[in-house]
Amino acid sequence: MLYQPIISKYYTEKAIALYFILLALLSVLFIHKVLPLHWMFFGVIEIVSFFYFFEQLSRKWYNLSEKIFLKKIFVNALIIRWVYVVFSYFFYTWMTGQPFEFGAADSMFYHGSGEWIANVGLFNWYAINAESGLQISDMGHPVFIGLVYSVFGKFPIIVRLLGGVFSAWMCVLLYKLAKRNFGEVPAKNTAIIALLMPQFIYYCGLHLKETYMIFMAVLFLERADAVIRSEKIQIKNLIVPILIGALLFLYRTVLGASVWFAFLSALLFTKGKKSSLGRRIVLALWFILAALFVFSGKIERELDAMWKVKEQTQRTNMEWRSVRKDGNAFSKYGSAVLFAPAILIVPFPTMLNVHTQQNQMYQHGSYLIKNILSFFVLVALFVLLIKYKSYRHHVLLLLFLIAYLATLTMSSFALSERFHLPILPVLTILVGFGMTQVTNRLKDMYVPYLVFVALVVIAWNIFKLAGRGVI
Repeated sequence: MLYQPIISKYYTEKAIALYFILLALLSVLFIHKVLPLHWMFFGVIEIVSFFYFFEQLSRKWYNLSEKIFLKKIFVNALIIRWVYVVFSYFFYTWMTGQPFEFGAADSMFYHGSGEWIANVGLFNWYAINAESGLQISDMGHPVFIGLVYSVFGKFPIIVRLLGGVFSAWMCVLLYKLAKRNFGEVPAKNTAIIALLMPQFIYYCGLHLKETYMIFMAVLFLERADAVIRSEKIQIKNLIVPILIGALLFLYRTVLGASVWFAFLSALLFTKGKKSSLGRRIVLALWFILAALFVFSGKIERELDAMWKVKEQTQRTNMEWRSVRKDGNAFSKYGSAVLFAPAILIVPFPTMLNVHTQQNQMYQHGSYLIKNILSFFVLVALFVLLIKYKSYRHHVLLLLFLIAYLATLTMSSFALSERFHLPILPVLTILVGFGMTQVTNRLKDMYVPYLVFVALVVIAWNIFKLAGRGVI
């Protein structure tokens, strides 16, 4: 395969320029709804720092040995995340009166549940299961917070600092997973992108489960990929994937189902050097038995309910969003048919003042970064699926991508940034690989793609204002 070793300023400078053009154009067109200055400031920091430092670090760290490179990745990722955790703690306290984000709902729920679990006792499993009211798919994070509160005291910042450690570790795991799939250069691209990705950093400063959930998903994929690619598959190497795969059901049912589906399928379809058909069948049966155990009881009922009501839930939820207070009147027209074509690119940034969406305005720069980087995801998929047809070597990653996004498309959360986070690590790997595969012909598509993104972002912001009767 073709490998372009270092991303050029051609891409990063145009990405930065796109942000300023969009910001200026939308501010002029809708001067009465211009984005607040403090959110503009954060957007500028996100866009400029990400693309500038990615271009610089990919150049400076290109020839580093793996050991030194991974040390730099982990240390720098940890410093960035810890600095942001401390900053966001006081920033939210100043802006909202408490160390939680704007309109905090789930964060307060996890915090309160963690306090309750710490009070009743971490090993009082009967009370936690029967009296807490927690669903299986939401039990993992409160129990973890209860553990942290029991050990360190009820200080929210400790949970977030620990999240920074796991997020930094995730960057290292992504390097290993990407290298095993695509080689050293794409792996270094992947690790640097993960190091700088604003969304990974942002969620370290929240009390939500996403940081821990993403780490476990990446750990599962990395260990599962190692098992699949090993010359001799040993049962002891299956322990970590089985344990992590089970724990994921305690964080998000659909995520747990998606990683298991991808793993079982990869075991069947990946060609191992010493893996006969009989061995694959036995191995698949082993995981099916484990899956039946995991799917028992509450988990099975949640999966069954989710599957039966997915279409009704999407339709009902979209109609509710259109009539709720400060909702968008056009939301009722949302459906899987409209979401599917854009599922790899969404969400789009809110770059005008929608006063009920402070968190979305805060993150608008990170949303646009994902929109731009999706160009390289499309390049990677073109190369893997069409140009070289090498998808059989990457079945685990691709099936997880397809399974999770297909389920998300049919849900009422297809445009929700939080629900796209579990798949962001795989997209990051594809971006790192896609950057090395851009030929001159594909390079010519970059500017038209940015123009397309600009038009969609403008339309999206008009949609947000029009749906609220502002214009």
